[in-house]
Amino acid sequence: MNPWLLRIVPVLVAVLLIAGAAPAQDSRAADARREGKVVWHTTLALDAAERLAGRFEQTYPGIKVEVHRSGSERVLQRIMQELQAGIKNADVVNTSDTGHFVIIALANLYGWDFWAQLAKNKPMLVQSIHDPARTVASGERAAGINGADYGFLYTERRKGSPIAAGYARDGVVLIFSPTAITSFAPHPNAARLFTDFIFTREMQQALAEAEGLYVAHTDVTYPSDRPKLSELKMLTVDPEEIEKRTEEVKKKFVELFGA
Repeated sequence: MNPWLLRIVPVLVAVLLIAGAAPAQDSRAADARREGKVVWHTTLALDAAERLAGRFEQTYPGIKVEVHRSGSERVLQRIMQELQAGIKNADVVNTSDTGHFVIIALANLYGWDFWAQLAKNKPMLVQSIHDPARTVASGERAAGINGADYGFLYTERRKGSPIAAGYARDGVVLIFSPTAITSFAPHPNAARLFTDFIFTREMQQALAEAEGLYVAHTDVTYPSDRPKLSELKMLTVDPEEIEKRTEEVKKKFVELFGA
């Protein structure tokens, strides 16, 4: 197979300033149990999100995690639509608008001609960063680009599936996936307890081992089959540049791919 056809893999790194927070005090856990649940909107792969939610519910019986998993754009759309309707339901939000990181990073590296040439191949467009790997694994397509090298692709490869990630020598896109508690969280104590739980070393280590994620906690160790970040050339994009060029990116994408 031609090397350029291999997947161009953005590396997803979960980043939050309070990584490794101390275990919650009993009083906060009691307040969270009175609230009864936490509503979590996330772009993490569904099976991974459900496993993490299950671990939390086992650790803190009486507090349910209501998982809403979707792509970044749809997570934002849902929350904004709810707010416009006067509904304040979201407690914790984890998202990353990967498309803008990738369209901008590669446009800066190669120019828009890269995407124009890609468009000539009439690629199949999918909604989530996890979908390219699923599409290739199902046999629907022979190769995918701009897919995640963690989650589904990583676990399938460990099971022996003949699917692999290719890391472009020119650089892979570094994507941050921050987590935040909404200012209007209806279950604030449960939200804080859940967020602290996500960023304990134990949970961050579990995500690194089971999902292949690169995480924020500095004490986490990684499986031997994961490349070291220092071995990869990273393509970064300034958040201010993303904000300034969002409309340009969307317009150009529609122009080239019709969607």
